[in-house]
Amino acid sequence: MPCYNAARHLRRCLDSLLAQDYPDREIIVVDDASTDESRAMLREYPDVKIVEYGENRGPAYARNRGIDASGGDLLVFLDSDCEVTDPHWLADHVAAHTVPNIIIGGGIHGVGRGLVARADRYCHWLTNIPHSARREVSLGTPRRRVRFSRHLVTTNMSVTRATWTRVGAFDETLPTGEDVEFCERAVTSGVTLRFEPDIVVTHYDRERLADFVRCFYRAGLDRVPARVRHRSQYHSLLPRGIVSSLLLLIPIALLAPAQAIRAWWPYDRRVALYYPFITLACFAMALGIARYWIRERAFRRRHPDAR
Repeated sequence: MPCYNAARHLRRCLDSLLAQDYPDREIIVVDDASTDESRAMLREYPDVKIVEYGENRGPAYARNRGIDASGGDLLVFLDSDCEVTDPHWLADHVAAHTVPNIIIGGGIHGVGRGLVARADRYCHWLTNIPHSARREVSLGTPRRRVRFSRHLVTTNMSVTRATWTRVGAFDETLPTGEDVEFCERAVTSGVTLRFEPDIVVTHYDRERLADFVRCFYRAGLDRVPARVRHRSQYHSLLPRGIVSSLLLLIPIALLAPAQAIRAWWPYDRRVALYYPFITLACFAMALGIARYWIRERAFRRRHPDAR
């Protein structure tokens, strides 16, 4: 579990992990150079193994260091702003690994105060709706049958060490979205992604509008390299440069929310009321994509021999 300035939720998260009824486990928290009280808080838990370093390197680097420090055959990933209310959560992850070469993802129940937190839930967890339909994606799955995305999120994911070794480490060059790239690479290498909607964690979502917008702007900025590299499901719709990014800015903002509404509608029809917030998130993401191509052009001008 990566941890960066997570003092607000960290104690609740650790207490819930220590309450798990699966006995053969180790809890590893990688502190990514926190500047709040997280490190002091971690030291209050003698049963938690702590990995520390002096420079903030991002979640991919943190997860890789946590894996390096671990000794188990099954790697289970969680975020520090989560709580595991089901004491059988870890046991359920173990039981779900019935075949080799599989990655398990679970449902994510987003909570928080106010309209922004609800919107954040609809935007972030449309691929991980708790108690929804179970599904699998593999290399042989026709793309028309992949409803939303070929990825599971590291907020609630497990993989055997053998499969992780086969796929390779998380890409540490990506500030965010390392799970997207990892899962695309996994599917390409013949690994199956399975979503188990009843293996659920609670995630404390963003409650401030500025944090909400900044998150999706960052997502747009960071996702382009992974999507282009793996020619993912929506690769053909991805802007290819500055001009196409600006031309598609408004269409993406207006049309992309249909994806979240379509995903949530069978389970929570209130999602339609949050169309303005979801549109704002999609607009921020489209701005991030445009910013990526602006930055890329500037880099190529400074380094004409780079590819």
